[in-house]
Amino acid sequence: MIARVLVNKPAILLADEPTGNLDSRTSVEIMQIFQELNDQRLTIVLVTHEPDAAQFAGSHIRFRAVPQGLKPRVYFALSARLKLVP
Repeated sequence: MIARVLVNKPAILLADEPTGNLDSRTSVEIMQIFQELNDQRLTIVLVTHEPDAAQFAGSHIRFRAVPQGLKPRVYFALSARLKLVP
């Protein structure tokens, strides 16, 4: 699937739970591929519930559900480990 997407040379790669149904070894391999693509200056937006997969990211945005009864707002926290590309 990744190769099929890359043929079109996207500016951004959107990955929704890319390791969700994979074993640990394959998950690490996929994340290493994403890391190599990012090193080649491809922006990757990855959505995951898995802390192990999130550790590969240079920056994080965390969304939390709003407790019932409170006004809806978007809550987020941006990690201090930002990887800036010149």
